[in-house]
Amino acid sequence: MRSEKKRPSDSIASTPRKSRSSQKHPFPKDKTFLIELDDMDKASVLTPKRLEILSVLRRGDIKSVSELARKTERRLDAVSHDLRILSDHSLIEFERSGRTKKPLIVKDYIIMPLR
Repeated sequence: MRSEKKRPSDSIASTPRKSRSSQKHPFPKDKTFLIELDDMDKASVLTPKRLEILSVLRRGDIKSVSELARKTERRLDAVSHDLRILSDHSLIEFERSGRTKKPLIVKDYIIMPLR
């Protein structure tokens, strides 16, 4: 008499799966920003220099755009331009204090679908 081997698919089929809606969101919603960009925008918005700006802002307390330019060793006008683009896409905000603009990352997590 032949013994039947259990197929892997038998155990998978009998295991109940959680639906996507019942799964816990891995990131806190109040600290998460979802950005959807087409392929062209991904390359033009999230350049290596702009990703560096986001990284520097995330790591330290930058008090002004001038300070950010010094930390990234870039010209002030170039950093200002990049910050404007990041702000236009809601990745950062500015806090004003007199004539000084302080760039801030608003959310702790940025999620971007890869499709």
